[in-house]
Amino acid sequence: MDKYIIMNKNIPLVKITMSAAGYITEVLQIYNPEAFPVGIFTDDFNKLADKLNQWWRSRIIPASRDGLRYILHLYDVESPAVLSKRSLGLSLSDQYWLKPVGSELTWQDINFFTNDFSKELGEAFFQKESSRPAINPFTPDASSNGWLKKKWVKINGVTYLAKAGSVPLLQQPYNEIAAAKVAEALTIKHVPYELIIEDNRPLCLCPNFITTETEFVPAYFVKDILTKSNNDSAYGHFLRCCDYLQIPDVAGYLQQMLCLDYLIENSDRHYGNFGFIRDVNSLKFIGPAPLFDNGTSLWCESL
Repeated sequence: MDKYIIMNKNIPLVKITMSAAGYITEVLQIYNPEAFPVGIFTDDFNKLADKLNQWWRSRIIPASRDGLRYILHLYDVESPAVLSKRSLGLSLSDQYWLKPVGSELTWQDINFFTNDFSKELGEAFFQKESSRPAINPFTPDASSNGWLKKKWVKINGVTYLAKAGSVPLLQQPYNEIAAAKVAEALTIKHVPYELIIEDNRPLCLCPNFITTETEFVPAYFVKDILTKSNNDSAYGHFLRCCDYLQIPDVAGYLQQMLCLDYLIENSDRHYGNFGFIRDVNSLKFIGPAPLFDNGTSLWCESL
């Protein structure tokens, strides 16, 4: 078993062991509970290992990702968790990472916000290669969720997420552009998108809205902060959780999101593709994240 310390920037959170398959097997020591990912900490070591694994699975390539089986074969690994482990769990959505026990690495040395990263894994999803590419483990593409093919790219010094559509129509990138225009017309806070054509395939590009000082907290980890009452609606319960965490401007944000989803016939809104931005230094919430991931809309699954 390999030993790591899960870090938040340069703050040690918890010492763990990880299996060769890339999953957390044991919690060894807790350091700074207050800086944990939202909704994860418990002082019960067994439950904490389970909750950390739940969090870890949420930030690796899902089994539903188009082309994943080919990638696992290409890189000769048994699970996408191994790919994320090799990249030390680094992401462009937050500042968490795995520090090997005994290592002198710092967040400044290896983070993807201020350092270059490999494009090989992301490109492999889009290009069928007959031979195995060189494996450069440091890539944020190992820690991206969602079922559509995607990759992080840098253009003129700006980091973008590029996302493809699904066959046969490849419609999702076009829908992201349309949804962003609707949101703009309604003055709803949203991530801007632009369209590019790469190898005769449409891709949508959106700039990263997370910085070195912030993290994205999916609603999935907010909704279980409090125990839901049987008399409470899912909506009311979620608002109570947000109020407990002192997240500002939530009710209006949810109303705008639901309004946009209704207008564009968004069929894929869930607790994983909306959420909030937290300051990683003060650990206080700044507010809702701009709306994104609106591509499964405009009747694109009506065929």
